[in-house]
Amino acid sequence: NDSIGELYKKYINGESTAIGSLKNNHFYNLNKSQASDDLVVFISVIRSKTDKILFLKKDGTPVYWGEFFKIDFLVLDWLAEWCEKKNKKLIICSSGRDTIKDNVDFRLVLNKYNLNWKISPRDSNFKSYETINKAGLVVNTISTLGYEAFSNGKKTAFFTGRGKWLNIEGRSFGWPLKMPKKGKFWCDDPEKLEFLKIMNNLNTLSIEEWADIQIKYADLVMKRNPSNTIFKNILRELV
Repeated sequence: NDSIGELYKKYINGESTAIGSLKNNHFYNLNKSQASDDLVVFISVIRSKTDKILFLKKDGTPVYWGEFFKIDFLVLDWLAEWCEKKNKKLIICSSGRDTIKDNVDFRLVLNKYNLNWKISPRDSNFKSYETINKAGLVVNTISTLGYEAFSNGKKTAFFTGRGKWLNIEGRSFGWPLKMPKKGKFWCDDPEKLEFLKIMNNLNTLSIEEWADIQIKYADLVMKRNPSNTIFKNILRELV
């Protein structure tokens, strides 16, 4: 988006043009399948469990797997309970190809509920986009795929608490934009009551009501350019 371009220009001389996601722009133009209101997709950014340090904060404090992904499992727990009560099907859009290892961690959360759920592995270039396309509602903690789903018009909820919980920058909704801490479809410090408020609101919004909300923020967080015409025109000018 434009705010990322402005941030880069602080360190790199040049001009910037926001074009969105090349892959998402291409996929959007090829596939427009019918979504199911009964299907909720949770975008998982959870990686395989490890005892190794994931990264160091600016002050040198180490961050481990359990601490980093705590928000993801908490939101997933809330979501599973919500789906059970609303009689929704749940698909975990996995960040990797290995569903066997993923199952171990997810089962601890999901098997507490009487829930129809499965994991969709990312086993092809466009598998994640195909999974998102089927959803009536998309939930994520924060991910590029979440922004892409929102850009394409999907009802998308963002529960972006990792930045506040770990006291690190760059994890709030719309960063580096200066956005409010919460809105009709996002919350930077999620609590269960706020989670339920957002989910129930999105669940009852009509397509037209959601479109009126989505269009206000779409270009701010991720532009959409079907067929990548902007990028193609830039290449033509260069060659």
